[in-house]
Amino acid sequence: MDEFVCQLEKEAYYYVLRAFRIQSKDLSWEKEAVLTNLREELRISNDVHRELLRTLTSDETLNHLNNFNRTEPPRNMYK
Repeated sequence: MDEFVCQLEKEAYYYVLRAFRIQSKDLSWEKEAVLTNLREELRISNDVHRELLRTLTSDETLNHLNNFNRTEPPRNMYK
């Protein structure tokens, strides 16, 4: 059971990292603070954090979205 919870915590942290990276390549201080607090709450070690960052760089969906965002002209969503 503990391994299952550990895996869920790791996945939850990864998806927050992923969402933040989709929003912007650079993290704001506020988002850095959120990640720090989340790492403490979810018991994510520095090693696991680095592992997830490496996984993030090879995330095909994320890379596809980033490439799409670079090729599309900015649009006003609220028009």
